[in-house]
Amino acid sequence: MCATRFSGFRSAKADCDRTFDPLAEILAYLRAHPNAADSVDGIADWWLSRQRHETGTEAIQEALTELVELGVLETVTLGNGKNLYRLATPPSLPR
Repeated sequence: MCATRFSGFRSAKADCDRTFDPLAEILAYLRAHPNAADSVDGIADWWLSRQRHETGTEAIQEALTELVELGVLETVTLGNGKNLYRLATPPSLPR
């Protein structure tokens, strides 16, 4: 397992030799845009480099799943079945 650059989060599926770290890039984007929310495709298209979309969607989904499991992100399911991902609401701050 490789440690990411952020707050002690560890990516269970991280590959130490790859330069694309979607978990770290998602967290960096959310630090700059804390009110952002989007689907996995939107995150791949808009939050991260467009060239990574085709090869990175699976890795992005894995990172998003891990961040949800860690309680960093939460999902909102739309009527069409797509999930949006956003920073999790702290228990003391209801939406």
